[in-house]
Amino acid sequence: MQFCQYGLQVFIFLLEVIEVFATKEQWTKWSSWSQCSVTCGYGVMKRRRVWETNNNDNQITYEDILECYTEKSCPIDGRWSFWGPWNSCTKYCGGGNRTRYRECNNPTPQFDGKYCEGKNFEDAECNKWECPQLPPNFNISQCNDTTFMCYNKLQCVPKHDKCDDSLQCHDGSDEADCDYFFDALNSASTHETRWSAYVMLLPGLFYIWFYL
Repeated sequence: MQFCQYGLQVFIFLLEVIEVFATKEQWTKWSSWSQCSVTCGYGVMKRRRVWETNNNDNQITYEDILECYTEKSCPIDGRWSFWGPWNSCTKYCGGGNRTRYRECNNPTPQFDGKYCEGKNFEDAECNKWECPQLPPNFNISQCNDTTFMCYNKLQCVPKHDKCDDSLQCHDGSDEADCDYFFDALNSASTHETRWSAYVMLLPGLFYIWFYL
């Protein structure tokens, strides 16, 4: 009787051993490394292996990741800088034009990167107010040391009218080269131009006064 029980236990053990070997659950070999994920700079490479079982629904995939570097600089696309200041208006009255520029250097395109899209300049109308009328009967003998000859040589005005914040010359030249920057963009009044210039200068003047 004891022999039979012992034989039964051995038989059951052998069945369990056979079942374990028949299952064949194990990791597969590592796959080859993939190519680097990028063609320039830093990227990653991957390889994988699978935990295989008799039941394919329970497979587990394990990935190994390694950093890689390609010795080639990546393209850098260009970007526009800030707009530069407006240049001087082409006219002092009657509607002129002025232009401002920007550069594709923020950053500059490198390593076959794209150049900035769009134009590098911008135009705008300026000084659109009407010009004064020419005098009906101009006589150059009326001009002397006390007068200012307008640039068009068709009119002269008293010198005290030069840079008085009010147009007198037909071409507006009596307000040219004045300290308050007469050249305004679409402004309804020359007073706006003067005060705008003062406001722009105030922070710099305060900085100089405070630190000196």
